[in-house]
Amino acid sequence: LSWRRTLGGTGHELVADLEAESVRLRRAVDAVSTSEDEVTFEDIRNAIHREEYRLKLDYRRPTGDDQSINIGYQADRRSNAFDFSGAFGPSPDALAPVPALTNAFAYDETIHALYGTYRFRLGKLETQAGLRLEQVDTRLDQITDQMRFSRGYFRAYPTLHLSRELSETLSLRGSYGRRIQRPSPFDLNPYTFFIDPRNLRRGNPALLPEVTDSFELGLQHRKSGTFYSATLFYRRSTGGVTDIITDIGDGVFLTTRANLATATRAGVELIANGRLSPQLSYNASATLQRHEIDPRIGGVANPRSITSRTVRANLSWQPTPRDFLQVNANY
Repeated sequence: LSWRRTLGGTGHELVADLEAESVRLRRAVDAVSTSEDEVTFEDIRNAIHREEYRLKLDYRRPTGDDQSINIGYQADRRSNAFDFSGAFGPSPDALAPVPALTNAFAYDETIHALYGTYRFRLGKLETQAGLRLEQVDTRLDQITDQMRFSRGYFRAYPTLHLSRELSETLSLRGSYGRRIQRPSPFDLNPYTFFIDPRNLRRGNPALLPEVTDSFELGLQHRKSGTFYSATLFYRRSTGGVTDIITDIGDGVFLTTRANLATATRAGVELIANGRLSPQLSYNASATLQRHEIDPRIGGVANPRSITSRTVRANLSWQPTPRDFLQVNANY
């Protein structure tokens, strides 16, 4: 549901949006596992119910030549209910519940956010500065174990975009932004899951989001339908969710999760679009990236790095208004 109110002046408006989504998933597995010395019957049931609601109020207003302000409020409410059951036995009539496969929990997350962006000129620089303030409250109810966890945290996410026209066809652009990756409900669930006879898995309700700071600097050329750009980027991630593996005896390992991983990505991206003739056009991009990670597997430093190269291109030919041919290549 969306409502828009146009106020005085071009681009001066107030917008309200309300979204609601409900998802139900049911999964049932009846299986027979055979080995050299036994036959096992399995009955597994999974049920997931997810509801999401979002309210957004957005106010935009020009404040002068090449200036505008945008402020707003956003509320997100997510509710998740999970109900899993599993039973094994030597026959369909002799199934016994498996505790490591029988588990019910609920996870609720509420986010209140205030945000604002201000676009203005700083000398010859076109500038857009932004800030998003978030208060996040979470609650996890581990129904099977009768355990409840609640936590709240406040975060600020700044952004900055700069642009300068060097000529009629050439421009220089730079940006900084901070974004996050929230852990999934399964990463937070503290119930101990059975993976196989040698491996158990348990979530961590104390997990926080992974934070990534991103920097970009690019040069762009536009002229008569032709576009070229070269962008340098650097991204630093901290607090990534990684595995902690513990030997709990008798050859059995327990895997849990923690905010320990770090990663950096740096490289260059090249883009070219244009026409070779009125009927022949091209689109190409290439990325060279150095990726370094320290997943801290088992809490121990384990740095890895790799350099990757990606090239994508297509050539389009339209000899007549009714005929079109395109060739794509990826490396």
